[in-house]
Amino acid sequence: MRFPWSFLFALASQRLGWTPQTIWAATPTEILMAVSLPGQRAANLSRRELDLLCDAFPDQSGAQP
Repeated sequence: MRFPWSFLFALASQRLGWTPQTIWAATPTEILMAVSLPGQRAANLSRRELDLLCDAFPDQSGAQP
C-alpha cells in the first residue's frame, strides 16, 4: 500500500487553507493532528520530552506570546 500523499496534500490545502510551502514543511502527523481525523490523537509529551524540546528550540529573547 502506498502512502496517501495526495490525500494529505488535498486535505491540508482544501480544509486548512495551507500554502504548498506550509504543507511541505509539515509532517504527515502534523497534518493529521491539524485536521483532527477520527482515531488520530496527539500523544502526550513527558516532562523529559518537553524539556528536550525547550532546550532544542529556546524562546527568542524579547519574544512576546
